[in-house]
Amino acid sequence: MLTGRGGNLRGLRMGPALLGLEKYKRGAWTPALPTSDGGVLPHTWHYAESGALYQDAAATIPAVADGDVIGASVDQGTDVHTITEAVTAAKPTLKLDIKNGHAVFRCDGGDQLNGVFTAPYTQPDTHFCVAKLDPSVVNNGANLRVVDYTTQRQLYGQSAVQNPDEWYYYAGSSVQTGIAAHSDWTTWTVLFNGASSACWFDGAAANAGDANSASPDGLEVGAMEWVGDIAELLIYDYNLSAADKNEVGQYLATKYGLTWTVIP
Repeated sequence: MLTGRGGNLRGLRMGPALLGLEKYKRGAWTPALPTSDGGVLPHTWHYAESGALYQDAAATIPAVADGDVIGASVDQGTDVHTITEAVTAAKPTLKLDIKNGHAVFRCDGGDQLNGVFTAPYTQPDTHFCVAKLDPSVVNNGANLRVVDYTTQRQLYGQSAVQNPDEWYYYAGSSVQTGIAAHSDWTTWTVLFNGASSACWFDGAAANAGDANSASPDGLEVGAMEWVGDIAELLIYDYNLSAADKNEVGQYLATKYGLTWTVIP
């Protein structure tokens, strides 16, 4: 049985009977279980109620109270890396009971957590991120990245190329989504797959395009520019099927009280 820890399980699948038994034994589906269609686990999984947040970069002082700074977040996916920040002024803040009763990482434009993956991955990869941009910076003519990778870059956020500013994603080339930046809570779904890259917001399709072929070896959450809240981030080192995208997206929508349009 898969444990969800200790290795890069790219492409590893379980048969339908085993998947059904797994769900029966362990209850309702969460990202701690393999996806039902493809049978894959997340490479990367950070969320503000993981029980693995710390005030210091050495990960010795738990961050549990409202207003605690976050100096480290331990990955709950298969890669088990840790993203950190040592400078207090650059640490996100833990805020409790923000979205549908759940906690968030709050970033003020100078906050970030970053680190190197234990097992780098390659395209295609599928991202899910529940986040909200602060109203004060919507359409302010700045590039604001909710997630970035500082060496081999994949990123997404608000782009200042268009007026009004649009959401975009990038893996060496920018793809403008055609969706104006806003301050609503949103579940991002981004498939980085070269010329076949695509993006969905709460399950609804945005512009697809060629995001190029960059694959990351590390993660930066907040990217020193994002102003707003980040609740959860999941990355699968795989091009998930539509059924699996919907399973993950609906899980996030239910958890955070968001709508979800079924991806066909």
